Amino acid sequence: MACKNSLVVKQIIDLYDQISKLECLKPSKNVDTLFGQLVSTCLPTDTNIDVTKMSDEVKDMRSNLIKLCGEAEGYLEQHFSTILGSLPEDQNPLDHLNIFPYYSNYLKLGKLEYDLLSQHSSHVPSKIAFVGSGPMPLTSIVLAKFHLPNTTFHNFDIDSHANTLASSLVSRDQDLSKRMIFHDGRAKRYGRARPIRRSFLGGSCWDGQRGKGQSHRALGETHGSWSYPHAKECSCS
Repeated sequence: MACKNSLVVKQIIDLYDQISKLECLKPSKNVDTLFGQLVSTCLPTDTNIDVTKMSDEVKDMRSNLIKLCGEAEGYLEQHFSTILGSLPEDQNPLDHLNIFPYYSNYLKLGKLEYDLLSQHSSHVPSKIAFVGSGPMPLTSIVLAKFHLPNTTFHNFDIDSHANTLASSLVSRDQDLSKRMIFHDGRAKRYGRARPIRRSFLGGSCWDGQRGKGQSHRALGETHGSWSYPHAKECSCS
């Protein structure tokens, strides 16, 4: 097991070296390939890597990698949100979410989060505050569309342009256009809504414990906890 853990760490370090040298993290063939390899490396759950036992150099690399992942994720979501929002007026962008490369992971994430919510709440919430929703709030969309049909989602983001893109995704949907509300700025009064779902672009903890963590928006970054936000099948938020 120790040998396998060391191999995984080496693979991630090698990918970090390549990713950190990229001039731009916007979607491109090279960017997509490297982050795709990173996802594949972080998805397996048969390893147990403890970040606290890593060297300071590796810990610093991990922190930098998380930031790079968050930046790349932001560009990726902005890219696809723009494409979906530019569809002809007679088309509902929500009917085409599957063009997003990691949409299937969000479906799994939404189911997992709904199950966790059901386990820890005796009633269905009438409101949910989603903090840091970004330009493509797939988790809140999936929860609203497939699991919580009577819940209103308050989505907060300090980036007004991200909210504009996100709002355009649901504006043509008869149901979600009424239940997905977008707020510019910090969520100073979101305490009125329960529960509060906080989203992190850059991801989470690397403690090797499945079912523990936070999100980049991302519940699900496995052994991963090298935490690549695209790897949404792996941890919990």
